[in-house]
Amino acid sequence: PGHIIVFSSCRNSGCKMKFLNTSLNNSSSRPKTVLSVFAGGSQDVNIGNPTLQPCLHTDQVTLDIHTVDHQSCQLVVTRSACAKDIQYHVTKELGLPSSDYQLCEVKSSGEYVPFRDMHVSLDSSLSVNGRIFILPSDFTGRVHILKAQDILSAPFAFDKESSKDIASHLMLYSLELLCNVSPREVVYSACGKHKFGKITTNLDLILRRFIEIQFWVTSEVCGSPDVAVRARILSKFIKIAMHCKSFNDLNSFFAIVFGIMNGAVSRLKNTWEKVPTKLRRKFESFETLTDPSRNHRAIRLYQGSLLPPVIPFMPLLLKDATIICEGNETYIDGLVNFEKMRMLSAKASLLKQFSHGILDSELLSATSRTPELGHAVRNLKVIDNQRTLTHMSHSIEKK
Repeated sequence: PGHIIVFSSCRNSGCKMKFLNTSLNNSSSRPKTVLSVFAGGSQDVNIGNPTLQPCLHTDQVTLDIHTVDHQSCQLVVTRSACAKDIQYHVTKELGLPSSDYQLCEVKSSGEYVPFRDMHVSLDSSLSVNGRIFILPSDFTGRVHILKAQDILSAPFAFDKESSKDIASHLMLYSLELLCNVSPREVVYSACGKHKFGKITTNLDLILRRFIEIQFWVTSEVCGSPDVAVRARILSKFIKIAMHCKSFNDLNSFFAIVFGIMNGAVSRLKNTWEKVPTKLRRKFESFETLTDPSRNHRAIRLYQGSLLPPVIPFMPLLLKDATIICEGNETYIDGLVNFEKMRMLSAKASLLKQFSHGILDSELLSATSRTPELGHAVRNLKVIDNQRTLTHMSHSIEKK
């Protein structure tokens, strides 16, 4: 069962400190379904001394919950605590009627998305700069975001670091994230994690990393007012993508490619003219791999030709699992559809196959030489508001 501990008074309000230890999530009320039994995380590859440990349902995390007028309170919860129970304790602390409020994610654009009652591991479900708010049930419009969400991208020291070293750190972090994902999490996410009350934190983190790298690329390119600097940054990202591809880190590779394909970057005609022709042609070859025709055949053929360890294109893997889950009945004539279970098991078990192998010693050596770069790569500061990025793009190149 999940637990919630209110350990801090509500900021900007008169709430007193309380300590609660309340059992949550009555397991008898959860929906049941037939699932194959999988092993845990697939740590079959030697990645030196990984700094990232798998997230467990018993882990305690601190959540900052905000209101429309930017009051806030902090709760320590286990990852298995559901949104409904968190909402109850938040409204109780703030002195609000629970039935009149809903727990939501507020994105950096000001848009909000309510959490389902049985949603768990809320912190890992957030968008890159998303925050948790408690909003009135009848609230409409956009939320005035927090200052912490209105992030201006901190320029990355590209000139000081080699493309290969940056790609090495991207690969190592991606591999740590991948090794922490249990095949079960793919099944829970594909079939609707709100149905199970099970966490998919490790899967959420690698999927969010994909989006984070995308916006990192776009933020860095659009963040420079000088066209020559933008061209150097854009060239650097194409080189980083080349190394990610050679390291079999397809998740980072495609994230960089999609970040460059973002309309805010692709429209920068003056910038692209200053990128060397050789690199422009190389990027065009990358674009062919993103061709979605024939069910993403180009990506599937290339990914299938690689020897592990491979960091797969995670959005596509999850899409396949979701189609299997939603496109096939769990029961046929009252009997379990084992063919669906086998297909789902095979797709989820690909994670173990991809993460099995030995990393290149040169890659491990490169990452051990540059620990500060590794810290920067793991803690990217990005703008994830597309409207803001588009505005920045038009301000640096009018046409």
